[in-house]
Amino acid sequence: MAMAVDSGGEDGVTDNAYKFWRRCRRDGLGKRIYLFKGDSIRRAKLITRTFPDNTGRTGRRAQAAGDVPLWLLQTDALKDRVNNALWRDSPGPGYVHFPDWLGSWFYDELTYEERSSDGKWSKPGRGANEAFDLMVYAEALVILHGYEKIRWPDAPEWASRETWLECVPDSTEPSPSPEPVSTPVKKQKRKKTVTDDVNPWLTSGGWL
Repeated sequence: MAMAVDSGGEDGVTDNAYKFWRRCRRDGLGKRIYLFKGDSIRRAKLITRTFPDNTGRTGRRAQAAGDVPLWLLQTDALKDRVNNALWRDSPGPGYVHFPDWLGSWFYDELTYEERSSDGKWSKPGRGANEAFDLMVYAEALVILHGYEKIRWPDAPEWASRETWLECVPDSTEPSPSPEPVSTPVKKQKRKKTVTDDVNPWLTSGGWL
């Protein structure tokens, strides 16, 4: 299991990301946490590992001393890979399976960006695109861990179908009670003090 963290964004985000990774390293989880950032330089390699060091530069808010690994992503190329996978219409290598509980909001975010003729992806407005970005991070983790090289059906034990988590219907809700079967009872004559139409006990469950 691994976690991807977007280390770019507004002021303070990068510094907080570095601090978070250092804390995870102290807790023995450093190898499972990946700090991602879009690469500003086009390269043939999809993912490049760097170790930022700004100890000799002043005015830098994010403190980096070459101790934190930062993974630079070719965002546009990775989005092309995700987009191509989304267009697959039959299960197999690269096919994306979605759970039934995802709402329309997820697919709106997933398909919000547009690709220009120069191969760059961008938002046409101010709508949300987090689902697309998160799938790109997931694709990057797949590449870094070599998951795309798994040979099916001879998958390792952790990836075999027998270990998949299945969605089991919630059985905690009580099952509906069966309808009561009425038994004919011999009526006996009695003196009524209250008429049937105004007696609530004859038309309700008898609750107070």
